[in-house]
Amino acid sequence: MKRKVTFDNYFVTLAEKRVLANEIEKEMIRASVYALDAETSALQRCFTLSVPKIQMLIRPFQQFAATLFDQVDPHSHLDVVNKVEAV
Repeated sequence: MKRKVTFDNYFVTLAEKRVLANEIEKEMIRASVYALDAETSALQRCFTLSVPKIQMLIRPFQQFAATLFDQVDPHSHLDVVNKVEAV
């Protein structure tokens, strides 16, 4: 009987250890996701504020972007509407 009680206590302790380890892991994952989300939103705000200032310094012939379209107007970067927003 004493042996059965010892084994029961051992298995209960192992189960509690696993449950606590899972809870700690869950909290660590939650904290990591929160930290990544905060970093992403901070970078987004930073880029939102700094891109117009940087765009004003780039000459029109240097502005290009990759696109998925087959046909692109080669003179669209010269359009005044594309420059007015940054200023």
